[in-house]
Amino acid sequence: MKKLVLLLFMALIMIYGCQNKETYTLKDTYTDKPAYGDMLIDSSIGEPAILNPVLASDSASAEINDLVFSGLVKFDKNLNLTGDLAEKWEIKDGGLIIIFYLKKM
Repeated sequence: MKKLVLLLFMALIMIYGCQNKETYTLKDTYTDKPAYGDMLIDSSIGEPAILNPVLASDSASAEINDLVFSGLVKFDKNLNLTGDLAEKWEIKDGGLIIIFYLKKM
């Protein structure tokens, strides 16, 4: 009985191993510019608590808010301030007054 079960098991493994499996290859479909209606899929470690950038206090909320909302300025790859919504800005009165000039959209 044990030999019969072992023989059937080995036959099953052979049949399964000899099946013709389809192989899938990834196609290079990336273009320089995204098309209208494309989507961005991003992962996050945690669940965002709130999607209001003023009230966000956890890292998951801040991460999503950074993707959704723009600020007046942002950092470039060299950690220099560049304008995001602001075209230029002036610092006056010893740093007490900052005047932002917004970009025309």
